[in-house]
Amino acid sequence: MAELKCYNLKSLAGLYGVDVRTLKSMLKEKKISVKPVGNIYTVKDVEKIFDVLGMPAK
Repeated sequence: MAELKCYNLKSLAGLYGVDVRTLKSMLKEKKISVKPVGNIYTVKDVEKIFDVLGMPAK
């Protein structure tokens, strides 16, 4: 189970076992509106992503 902390897009994609492009598409499809600070997603954003997409298995 993934830890709730700040992640960059590549790390998040790795947790879900998908490519960065695929994760971006998933976020857009589910209408998850999150903006990284620099290239890092905050804990609050990661929590929102996990709530909508489910907790990654890794």
